[in-house]
Amino acid sequence: MVFIDDADQFPEEFPEGCADEAKSWPLGPLSLALYNHSDCARELVAAVLLLCDRQEPEVGWVINHFLMLLRRMLITSPTRLWLRDLLESGLLRALILMTLQCDPRLKPHVGYFLIVLLPASLVYFRTVVAYRNALKDVQDLLSGDALKQTPWYREGICRWEEFLTLADERLEVLTAHQSSSFEAQKACDNSECGSIGESSSLRRCSGCRAFYYCSVQCQRNDWELGHRNACRTHDRLLLCRSFGNFPGFFPT
Repeated sequence: MVFIDDADQFPEEFPEGCADEAKSWPLGPLSLALYNHSDCARELVAAVLLLCDRQEPEVGWVINHFLMLLRRMLITSPTRLWLRDLLESGLLRALILMTLQCDPRLKPHVGYFLIVLLPASLVYFRTVVAYRNALKDVQDLLSGDALKQTPWYREGICRWEEFLTLADERLEVLTAHQSSSFEAQKACDNSECGSIGESSSLRRCSGCRAFYYCSVQCQRNDWELGHRNACRTHDRLLLCRSFGNFPGFFPT
């Protein structure tokens, strides 16, 4: 861990709201090697979970540096893709255990996940599914009052209550979405219309098979407004070997 500290020149902690500074912080050889390892994020969470059961005074220092590495990965990558893996690897349990310990060095990291990263990612279907599965693994920690009695929870420092309320709301949406009575809604892709209706009632463009219209007239209007050109290039863009480099085209 001394090598990580010296080679990567980490500060003791990244101040709140310093994503830009964190992105530009110099990477040492160990960090570069870790980032090139596909399972690095999962292994960092697994290491944090193991360390949370240790009582040695230096453990908090080690966890702090592991979490700084993890945060660097998350702010330089499509976050929602990483968070699904992290939730499956035990991130939620790790956050609860760190809250129970109340080590001040870990407070900025717990807050960053609960206030910034996780709420923003709970708009994605697969992330909510991963959260639902992770929730089953932490019922032993959430069933009692231990978490609610911690200073970080009581004083709203890491906004645990707000996060859990938001997550419950997203789980209700997920349950409704997966019910047999659910009918998906779509908006007409004619920019001059935009009316919303049941997806089964909309007409799909037979060319790109990605745009939907509420009527033949709307489809004709949008064709003249520019879909004539977009229809020809849509499939080529999605099938481009490097499409993952375009923000907005990461799979959800």
